[in-house]
This record gives sequence, C-alpha cells and structure tokens, in this order.
Amino acid sequence: MMHKKNFLIVWLAVLLIGQVLIGADLYFPGGITPVRSGSGANIVVDDDGGRDYATIQSAINNAVIGDILYVHAGTYNENIVVNKAITIIGNGSLDTIVSGGGAGDVVRVTASWVNISGLKIINSGSNSNDGGLELDNVDHCRVTDNVITNNYQGLHSR
Repeated sequence: MMHKKNFLIVWLAVLLIGQVLIGADLYFPGGITPVRSGSGANIVVDDDGGRDYATIQSAINNAVIGDILYVHAGTYNENIVVNKAITIIGNGSLDTIVSGGGAGDVVRVTASWVNISGLKIINSGSNSNDGGLELDNVDHCRVTDNVITNNYQGLHSR
C-alpha cells in the first residue's frame, strides 16, 4: 500500500512540474494573451509619430512572439501581414482605422496564435480573393471587437 501511495505522489509531482515547465503559458482560455516565448514586450504604434513605430507593419516586423502591439487612434494606410504569434490591440473600432487603399487583403494573418481587437478594417482590393481580414491556414486566432467593412470580402480564411 505504501508503494502505491508513494508512486501516486511522485507521479502527481512529475505531472505538475511538467505542466509548469512545458505548458503553463501555451493557452489562456477566455483571455487574449498568446504564447509568450519571446520578450512579451509592449510596443506602441502611433501614426503621428513619437512612439515606438509609426506603422503597424514596421511594429510587426520588429516584434517577437508574445509581444503586444498597442495601436493608437488614427488612420493607418497600409496592408499588413501578421506572420508571428502576437497580439494587436487597437484604440477602438471607431478610432483605429486600417485602410488597404483598395488593394489586396487589408490584414493577412499567416501565423497561428494571433489576436486582433479594436480595429476598423476597410478598403480591401476588389478581386474575389481580397478581403478585410484573411486567416491564411492558421489555428487558435482571436478576432474580437473589430469592424470589418467596405471590403470585397469581410473575414475570410483559406
């Protein structure tokens, strides 16, 4: 009986340690925090300048997995590609506008574990493959509290 009890205690300890070391930061149900294997830095984007970056794409290009991009109110005339597991939080879907200028997808997500919220996404291209936000062969992405309008397609996936 004592051996079974000791085995059970050791087994539970190994299971707990394994969860802490391997899987504790992999997923936060109910939140918008992605995998944090990078610096987990807060990056501020402001189209008026004076912050970390003036464009969303330049912030994405310099971000690492787990970073959070806070996008100030303004109009960002750019098509963006999100190719790493980061979180993008706009100032609100009425105040933070991403305009694709009538060409291609406005926001294209090519990495899993991406979270996007608080943006107004407008003006994609007019081809059948163009849209406001494309999820391109990805999993575990969260798109919440956005307005996606005036696009050939709204939210689409491949």
